[in-house]
Amino acid sequence: MNAMIIRMPMQTGYGGVRHIVVSRPRVDFLVADRRRRCLEKFRAEFGNLPLRKCQKRHAQHCLSSLVKASQQRNMGQTLGHFFDYCVSAALIDESPMDGVKRAKMKKSTGFKPWTEDDVEAFTKRHPLGSKAHLALMLYLNLGVRKSDVVRVGPGHINKQNELENFQPQKTSRTGGYTINVPLLPETIEAIQVTPVTGTSTFLVTEFGKPFTAKGVGNKMRGWCDQAGLPKGIEARRAMACANCA
Repeated sequence: MNAMIIRMPMQTGYGGVRHIVVSRPRVDFLVADRRRRCLEKFRAEFGNLPLRKCQKRHAQHCLSSLVKASQQRNMGQTLGHFFDYCVSAALIDESPMDGVKRAKMKKSTGFKPWTEDDVEAFTKRHPLGSKAHLALMLYLNLGVRKSDVVRVGPGHINKQNELENFQPQKTSRTGGYTINVPLLPETIEAIQVTPVTGTSTFLVTEFGKPFTAKGVGNKMRGWCDQAGLPKGIEARRAMACANCA
C-alpha cells in the first residue's frame, strides 16, 4: 500500500487508538521521502498526544525549532497537507496549522557558482573518459537538477545532437516547461569516450543500473572532495544557468 501510517492516539467513542493512514500524493521519491521525515519528526515530539488535542502551539513549536528556512518551509507544507487531510476526514474540526508562521530569517546569498578554476580542478582530477567527467559535462551543458541528470539518455537526444523536449521531474505532474538544449562538442566527446554508459541513461552505476538522484548526489560529493572542491551540485547548476544567460 502506497501510504504513510501515522500512529497517534485519538479520542474516540471507545477510547481506543486509531491509525491515521495518509495516502502519499503522486510526487517524486525525493519529495515523498522529505515529507515522511517531516512527519516522523512531528510524531517523535507529539505522537503521544491525542490528535484532537494537537494545537497551534504544537505546530508552531515544531516549526520554530528548525534552524533553516528551507526546513521550516518543508515542515510547514507537510504538516499543512497532513492536517488538511485530517479535517477532510472529519478526524479533527480545524487544522492546527491555521495561523502558524515561519520565523523570519536572514536571507542567504544563494549558491555561489563554480568558477572556471573550479571546473579546471575537477577535470584535472577526473579527466575525459571518466564517469565523473561525463557527469560534470552533462551538468554544465544542460543545467538540470540531479533528479534529471540521472534520467537523461540516448533516447532524449535527436539526430541534431540536441536534448529535445525533455520533461524535468519537478514539472512532470503538471506538464510544465520542457528543456531543449543543443549538446556542446565537449559533452558529445565525453559521451563517446566514456567506456560505460547505459542504454536508457548516460550515467550508470558500477552495476550498470541508472543512478538514483540521491546516489548521484553522493557520488558527486565524493568526486568533488577528491578534487578539493567544497561546493556541491547546485553550485554547478548556478554556473550552468549563468553561462546559458
